[in-house]
This record gives sequence, C-alpha cells and structure tokens, in this order.
Amino acid sequence: SIKKAEIQSLEAIEQAQAAQIANIEASYRVSFTMNGGTGLVYSGEQFLWPCPSSSNISSYYGPRVAPTAGATSYHRGIDIPADDGTEIEAAESGTVIESEYNDSRGWYILLDHGNDIYTRYQHMNSKSPINVGEVVTKGQVIGYVGCTGSCTGPHVHYEVWKGQKWNHINPSALYPGGYR
Repeated sequence: SIKKAEIQSLEAIEQAQAAQIANIEASYRVSFTMNGGTGLVYSGEQFLWPCPSSSNISSYYGPRVAPTAGATSYHRGIDIPADDGTEIEAAESGTVIESEYNDSRGWYILLDHGNDIYTRYQHMNSKSPINVGEVVTKGQVIGYVGCTGSCTGPHVHYEVWKGQKWNHINPSALYPGGYR
C-alpha cells in the first residue's frame, strides 16, 4: 500500500512540474493541453503557411511507414506537395542559420525566429537565394519546391522546433484555424 509520505512526495513532484510548465508556457507563449495530439498549442501570432499554392499534406507529423530508403519512420514534420519550382515562403520573420545540402534533406534552409522557435524547409530544388546570417521577413520567398535528397516527388518538408534545436513539434500546432 502507498504510504501517506509517498503520496505527499508525489504531490510535491506534480506541483513542481506544474510550476515548470507554467514558466515554459509564459516564456514561449505556448500552452500545454491534453488534447490527444502533441499537447502543444501555439498561442502567439499565427505563422504563415509556407507553401501558399498548396494546402495539401501528403505526409503528416508522427509515426509512418518510411516512403523511401533513407527516410525515417517517425516523421518530424509535414510534407506539402506542390509543383517543382513553386515558391516557399518564410512562415515567420527570422534569421537564416543554415542553408545547405544534405543527402537526406536535400537543399534546405533553417530559420531562427527567436524565442527558441525554429522552422526548417527541406527538399528545395536548389540552394536558397538567402544566405546564412541574413534576416528574412514573414512571407518572403526563401526557396522553391523540389525533390532533392531522399524524396518521392516534389514537396516541401516543413519542420518546427520549439525550445531548442532538434526539439520537433507538430507544425499543426501553429495553425489552430487550419492551413493557409
């Protein structure tokens, strides 16, 4: 049986975690809810959809069957299919911190939006016209849809990181009213 002291200890841990969550929510303008999804709901300014000409999603965030060799079975972003050469826009203003080629990601660009929010746009048809260190504005064209790296057809793979690099969140959390 659980002793009173053990229950009190667990309650103290729960209260400390609730305080930590409240501090994170306040500093990053987000709220955590138990909604059956990622639990992360962005409550700041709405991000723009990165590929205005397409509201389709061909692969959602989360577990999946890897579509090709070199692709992961846990999808850390969403895939937005569009014609080769279609414009990709910055979802929010930020600074370019990476713009390069990777065998898996193809040509990609990574933006730092401040407040520990990052977005990455992968499989572009060529190197981005924007260079590392440059500041981009919300809605600015940062590249063009392609199929470089490990990919099965032209699309932009769109990732959002929160809190630190590589801490992926479901991009859907940034679009509470739907896409576009």
